[in-house]
Amino acid sequence: MIHGSGAGPPTEEVVLSVQGLRTWFDTPNGVVKAVDDVSFELRRGDVLAIVGESGSGKSVTAQSLMKLVSRPPGRYAGGAVRMDGEDLLSLGERSLEEIRGKRISMIFQSPRAVLNPSFTVSAQMVETVRRHDPAVSKEEARTRALALLRAVDFPDPIRVAACYPHQMSGGMCQRVGIALSLACEPQVLIADEPTTALDVLVQSTILLLLKRTYLAQGIPIVLITHDFGVVRAIATRVIVMYAGKIQEEGPVDAVLAEPRHPYTRVLIDSVPRAGHAEQRLFQIEGQPPDLSRLPPGCSFAERCAFVTARCRAEAPALRRSSNGSLVRCHLVAPEG
Repeated sequence: MIHGSGAGPPTEEVVLSVQGLRTWFDTPNGVVKAVDDVSFELRRGDVLAIVGESGSGKSVTAQSLMKLVSRPPGRYAGGAVRMDGEDLLSLGERSLEEIRGKRISMIFQSPRAVLNPSFTVSAQMVETVRRHDPAVSKEEARTRALALLRAVDFPDPIRVAACYPHQMSGGMCQRVGIALSLACEPQVLIADEPTTALDVLVQSTILLLLKRTYLAQGIPIVLITHDFGVVRAIATRVIVMYAGKIQEEGPVDAVLAEPRHPYTRVLIDSVPRAGHAEQRLFQIEGQPPDLSRLPPGCSFAERCAFVTARCRAEAPALRRSSNGSLVRCHLVAPEG
């Protein structure tokens, strides 16, 4: 097992700044606030994991960073995503095409849905390289493609390059997806649940590849996952989301060892642990709230074992706790 704490501390250079991001969806039942006032900074040297249950806003946050939620019913109701001083949400589609894949790249949870079944791996990788750098010849692009396939642990990259997606396993497709995401040497890499639907051994291979990429190339990674095992394996910092909002944020070691938000605690408690096979898994009671009809107070109040009258009446602010983490909870003592 590899551990996030072995990656070393992040530097102070901010590569991506997210400020007050709001991504909402207009539905017949009302406005669904899928991402509501989310702010964070991604620094060079970061592997930032965003965790939470299904529907917490993780993947919509990731897609919003590349302005992929660009058509109704989705809309950006506020905020900014800044890179090199430029707000990506203010750019048109043509400008974004120059950024996606080159400055910000994404590994999707379903690689087969990304790869074109009509073209070989080589053809797709060559097209990706030359789209962002037309000065590169086809032969140079093929050479780069083979080097990338070798870098993601294919022992016979020439054979893989000649394959069509249907001729490869899910794990092979995901490794090709990682190679594609690195083809244009991006400044930021987003991995949206990259180990979903893969068996345990293949998951470990993918995580090792991501970790090695991060260490070797210094590319900061935003990792979307629901798996705290994945967080422990690769992340340096973690954001816990619930009902479209950040509930807790801090260094991985601090958050996992001493979670301050009740939601973070129950999420961690619900993860199976080695040597405790005889114990029944902890289950979080209740269901997440309807994002189009959020309660006036804390969105986790109805599922929280420590709920008070204030929790139901007043929405808590995100504030720094005594261990340095940011926490959105009335019951957590503030720093100082």
